[in-house]
Formats: sequence, C-alpha cells, structure tokens
Amino acid sequence: MSAIGIIEHGAPVYRLRELPRPPAALPGTVAPRLPPPEHAPLLTKAARLRRELLNWRRAGYPLTPREERRRRDALCAACEYFNRGGNLGLGECLAPGCGCTRAKTWLATSRCPLPEPKWRAVAPSPR
Repeated sequence: MSAIGIIEHGAPVYRLRELPRPPAALPGTVAPRLPPPEHAPLLTKAARLRRELLNWRRAGYPLTPREERRRRDALCAACEYFNRGGNLGLGECLAPGCGCTRAKTWLATSRCPLPEPKWRAVAPSPR
C-alpha cells in the first residue's frame, strides 16, 4: 500500500508500498522465486535510460500503438514491482534491471524487464 505524507513545510514525502509475498509452495514443489525489488541509483537509471533511448533511436523512434500502450500501463499498474510515488511522482518500476517510469510504455522497442516479461516490444504505430 502506498502512502504520501506531508511534512511541516508542505514538501511531499513518499513511502514505498509493501510488496506481496510470493505464493507458498505446494507440498513436494518449490515456490517460484521473484527477484527482490531494486532501488537503482540515479546513475544506474541514467545508464539504463540511455540504452533504451539508443535502441529506440536505432529503430527510427517508433511509438507504441495506443491500445497496446494502455494495455502496458494497466499491466504496470497491477505489477508487484510498480511504485506509483517513485521517480518524482511519475511512477517507478522496482524490478531488477529497470527503474523506469511509465514513459517506457511509449517506446515500441522496449519490453518488461522481468524474466517472464509481462509485455514485449511491438510493431510501431504509423505516424
């Protein structure tokens, strides 16, 4: 659950929501292990952003079609790694290897960073 508090001078203070625990394993099986959330440093996020933008540029700046973008936004909002208050209120993906905002859903060349991606790169929409 995410919460925003206000300190004396009116500046917002963000608290991260708690991530749900992985499901318990059935007897005789092994529970799936999700990687722990990652709070990437600013320079790491900048390097990842640069990599995404270079891939996007090489492909000719393709944008994701509107319906696919809406689908991606809904998947991100429901994801256990998404923190709505992160990245200055733009939202932040805490999945290992990410740290992006929802702006990444606009790039047709990008994909979800999870080992089993919730969404993948798509054919670009016509401009």
